[in-house]
Amino acid sequence: MGGQATRAAYDHRSYMRRRTIQRSPFYCFHSLDIPIPIIEMARRPFRTRYGVEIPSLRIWEPPYIFEKPQECRKDELKEEEWREMLNFQQFENIIEAGRERAIQVEEESGEIVAEGMQKEIAERIRAWEEMKKDDDGSVEATVALEWSAKIICVLVMDKEVMQRGKDDYKWAQREGLLPWMRIPYSHVLVDAD
Repeated sequence: MGGQATRAAYDHRSYMRRRTIQRSPFYCFHSLDIPIPIIEMARRPFRTRYGVEIPSLRIWEPPYIFEKPQECRKDELKEEEWREMLNFQQFENIIEAGRERAIQVEEESGEIVAEGMQKEIAERIRAWEEMKKDDDGSVEATVALEWSAKIICVLVMDKEVMQRGKDDYKWAQREGLLPWMRIPYSHVLVDAD
């Protein structure tokens, strides 16, 4: 009986997951500070797949501009598998960056954190626009553009919460309402293969 109850609970959760419409944290998001194409790109859904060690796309370090990996094992994979593995790496990075920002909020003044975020947002928007002009249509470039857009939107939304005060930020973090915390429940479809 224990196995049947466990299976029934699992089936119910799976059913509810399929029936529940989960939207991107960027679905209703608008900002005069971000070009509309960036917001639209951030809203794109994605699939992830855990796989081989993936080389960096260089969008996490200043100047935040995509650089095609020199060494990669993509030739061993189908294009969609490669895209999903690149997405997985970027997804992990956005969560880790959010956690680091939350620690920074605990340790520094809100004004200093917000200033740093504003500077990074401006740099990332410039980098995104440059990458968009140089887009070669490769899987790597597309993933870099999409995730750069998501990062920009996350930073703007996090900064908006931060500007309401540290207490509001901590509350949003406790409740799982910061945008980087909601991405796992809105976009990610983990491939079971």
